[in-house]
Amino acid sequence: MTIATQKRFIVRLKLREREVAQWILDQQSLSIGRTPDNDIVIDNLAISRRHACVEDSPKGLVIRDKGSVNGLEVDGRICSEALIEDGTQVKIGKHTLSFEAETERRPMSMSADPEIYEATIRATETTRLANPAFLVEQGPEGEVRYPIDTPLFLMGKSDVSDVRLDGLLIAEYHVEIMVHEKEHLISHLAGRRKLRVNGKATSQCILRDGDTIEIAGRTFRFQASL
Repeated sequence: MTIATQKRFIVRLKLREREVAQWILDQQSLSIGRTPDNDIVIDNLAISRRHACVEDSPKGLVIRDKGSVNGLEVDGRICSEALIEDGTQVKIGKHTLSFEAETERRPMSMSADPEIYEATIRATETTRLANPAFLVEQGPEGEVRYPIDTPLFLMGKSDVSDVRLDGLLIAEYHVEIMVHEKEHLISHLAGRRKLRVNGKATSQCILRDGDTIEIAGRTFRFQASL
């Protein structure tokens, strides 16, 4: 259903200035929160189950706080409701939603289906890297090698993660490895299970050849590309 204002927005979800998902907003309303029944799901403890919503109004699209614990910050201002315009930035916890007025129609649509949400993330990482690095895990039947052959490598509970992690305290997207100019930056995105590199808890660091990565009771060795 097209929104009443007939203005569509590209919605970008960012974490630490890195875009992790993108949609075209073409519904009259959408919900934002931590649980899977929301249209935009942000799996982070700083996000309430039903954190906010975007709705059409006579003045245009507005974003409203739904009684969340940590509230909304819109363009640097704490508020409970704000008009969405081209360039609006909404900070929710550590994440930022940016709204950009669409200039052309694109074959992308909003969906409450988590599989569509996950597929949108995967669509941003189709570039395959030549001569990739690997995460190497010693399994019961021998060595398992996971190629880091895309610019964004994900570890978590989601079925589309490059390495699937299990456990009650594991987030859908728990850890990421970003590849840029042969550097591999590993970051703890969400979830309560700590990320350890060479035995030390860390939120973010550059990986070196031979580093040991521990997460959710599993151990991996980083093997740099040749």
